[in-house]
Amino acid sequence: MMQTGTYVRELDASVKRAFEDGQSLSDAMHNVQLPAFSHYKLYSIAQPQNVVQRIYLQLEKQ
Repeated sequence: MMQTGTYVRELDASVKRAFEDGQSLSDAMHNVQLPAFSHYKLYSIAQPQNVVQRIYLQLEKQ
């Protein structure tokens, strides 16, 4: 099983790419997917919120 730290690093990188590609927050919430972690409990519910809370808003402030 992959560790949470790996998930966060992959999430960071994927969201950064989406941001740099000019995706809106709404698009990034739907487009940033990490299939290797889709087996995590509540992944489908938490993934879009993780995009918002963990990364995207921080990048937008920079």
